[in-house]
Amino acid sequence: MARHSAPARGKSNRRIILGVVAAVVGIVLVGVAGVVSATVMHTSVSRQTAQSQSVSSHSTARASSSPKTSKTARQRQSQPTSTNTPDAQEQAKLDRQKTLDSLSAQLQQKISGYDGHWQVYVEDLPTGASISINSHQQYSASVIKLMVMLAVFQRIHDGAFQDSASVDNLLTQMITISSNEATNTLVDQLGGGNTEAGYDVVNSIAKQYGFSQSHLNQRMGDLTGTTGKQTSVDDQGRLLAAACRGQLVSAEYSQRMINLMLNQQRRSKIPAGLPSNISVANKTGESPGVENDSAMVFASNDGSSIAGSQPGQGDYVIAVMSENISSSSTAQAHIRDISASTWTVLQ
Repeated sequence: MARHSAPARGKSNRRIILGVVAAVVGIVLVGVAGVVSATVMHTSVSRQTAQSQSVSSHSTARASSSPKTSKTARQRQSQPTSTNTPDAQEQAKLDRQKTLDSLSAQLQQKISGYDGHWQVYVEDLPTGASISINSHQQYSASVIKLMVMLAVFQRIHDGAFQDSASVDNLLTQMITISSNEATNTLVDQLGGGNTEAGYDVVNSIAKQYGFSQSHLNQRMGDLTGTTGKQTSVDDQGRLLAAACRGQLVSAEYSQRMINLMLNQQRRSKIPAGLPSNISVANKTGESPGVENDSAMVFASNDGSSIAGSQPGQGDYVIAVMSENISSSSTAQAHIRDISASTWTVLQ
């Protein structure tokens, strides 16, 4: 067998080595190219995704700011602002208070020229805005009978007093025609036959409701002194407002109190200063040197189902008291004037 020479074997080995190197280099180049290609593709896809997301976000922002976003949004935008929100109610009260403050200035000017001493309370029922002029404890005359009425219904509710036809008749006489005899009988019955105990019942229940300037320690019809029967326009006005809101004993008993006053026979004071078609529930009080009247004025309804319901626009309570007057007829005319002025301003 022929043998290759040494130079021939060297050349052959170099060719083999060069072939291996070339193959390795080729493999490396192919790998690098693949990585570069993948990177480029990933970058391109990421850029496209980011652009897509940016467009989507921008479109969403435009859509959310557009008034055409949805039917619900359009309906919400077209709905009027509610007048029953706390803010709206507070604003209504503030507005009504401004009106009442203007009325207060007008009434103070009036009563400054009247004979005797005068006090006035007015409360707008829908908002609770109110004014009080010169309120103080003074001789009540028969308006104290409202406190007796309250005590009777409270005791009936508590189960300590019988709700009978005879009691209802006594209440009717006490309120509608201001019977002193009926009042004294009810006080005695409240005390279990003891007049002083009856006074204690009336006074404690009045105090329970916060009517701290009202008390009864004297028989009705007894005109001795001026301290046995006392109240103030604040107590009177707040009692009437509480009745309208159904807060005296209960809505049912509050309405019974209002109904009694709606049947009042003495209408020459506050009611006489109002239009004849307006429903008024009132209780008068008079004595030498004193003319008083406390009333609920119902501009929007007849008052027959007001207790515990929402009062209507223009409904209000008013209490007027006077003392040390020289003429009853003149004082009654002044009360009518105060009533008429209040009606005009609040309607």
